[in-house]
Amino acid sequence: MHKLTKSLTSIIAVLLFAAPISWFSGFTSNASGAADETSDLWFSEKTSSARPSNSDDDAYLLKSGKPLSYLTVYPEVLSIEDMLKQAALVVRGRVLGFDYLTIKPVLGGSPTVHTDYYIEPLEVLRGEPAEKSKPITVRARGGENDKMIVVNGNLSLIAGQEYLFFLDKPVTGGGYNTKGDYYYVSGGGSIGVFVASGDETRKNERGSSVPKTFYPYEASVLNDKALDYLSFAAAIRSYNEGHPVDEMFIAERYYRDIKANLESGFITQEEYAQSIACLDIYASIVE
Repeated sequence: MHKLTKSLTSIIAVLLFAAPISWFSGFTSNASGAADETSDLWFSEKTSSARPSNSDDDAYLLKSGKPLSYLTVYPEVLSIEDMLKQAALVVRGRVLGFDYLTIKPVLGGSPTVHTDYYIEPLEVLRGEPAEKSKPITVRARGGENDKMIVVNGNLSLIAGQEYLFFLDKPVTGGGYNTKGDYYYVSGGGSIGVFVASGDETRKNERGSSVPKTFYPYEASVLNDKALDYLSFAAAIRSYNEGHPVDEMFIAERYYRDIKANLESGFITQEEYAQSIACLDIYASIVE
């Protein structure tokens, strides 16, 4: 397992600068307004909406007549360094749209609605998508089906908006993991998502305009500052030279944790065997 070098840690520290939380809250509102202007171009084919579940539209929620619930995920608190270690893909991309799917988990349990966001990759900073010419799929809990609406209180990406993503790739079954080419946000929730500021742009090495700054979608104790994008991108490319992507990072950590639970007596040998066996079984999409 690779460790961040001291030089990269110092580079990352230079890239971060303080952003007042009150200003960041205002930026979120501005970003929402910007998406409204492009909603005729960027939308969900099922709902013709720029936002999953139309969760900001009270009239829609009432008219739907469906049971409504709110989902809050308690993500890991990860630093930039932590996310670089585990991410299979780091990419700057634009949300093209989204779709809903209902997944039945391994070993039974109630099917749960999810949202698949389709991301146009604008610049891949780390890792390689399975198919470079196709949108990247980022999956999150919450969404809508014929029976219910589940609003994800942590993450609601806006179609047309540009983000910087740290993404984990599921390489085993178990839980709600289905077969297919998709990613989860690193750390769960929205810790691994940064929002582009539309206020100022710069030219990258290819002469394309890119946002000058990305702000945390959800600030945390270890990750509450903005990123200067061009400096950050250069640092990541340098880091990649000596630190290949480890797509098995999450799976190997799970194996270690479950083994530690067995050795401590927290779970039985039978429970351990069942947990390991589940990793070869995939959840199914039922709707």
